[in-house]
Amino acid sequence: MAENLPDTNVGNNDYIRREDVKDALQEKVFHNLSDEFYGAMQVLDELPSADVVQVVRCKDCKHYYFADNRIPQEQRYVCEISGEIWNPDDFCSYGKRRKKNE
Repeated sequence: MAENLPDTNVGNNDYIRREDVKDALQEKVFHNLSDEFYGAMQVLDELPSADVVQVVRCKDCKHYYFADNRIPQEQRYVCEISGEIWNPDDFCSYGKRRKKNE
């Protein structure tokens, strides 16, 4: 049955949405609503949720800004809270999503 599942590269530390798993199981494995399907859905519903938090990446943060042209291009973006240079995909606990007009 595993050969019917989509290749998602889900490892031990990946977090996936429960509803996405249910949809994939219904579409790819259980083509009819069998007892096995309902059993699988019950197992998924009974699993505990992962302890995860949504983060704001630096590139989307209102505190992340363009410094100036005197700094080498790969280092032109700075956090106004820490004053340090960060990569666009970094994140921290102070991140606040930038509004569309900022």
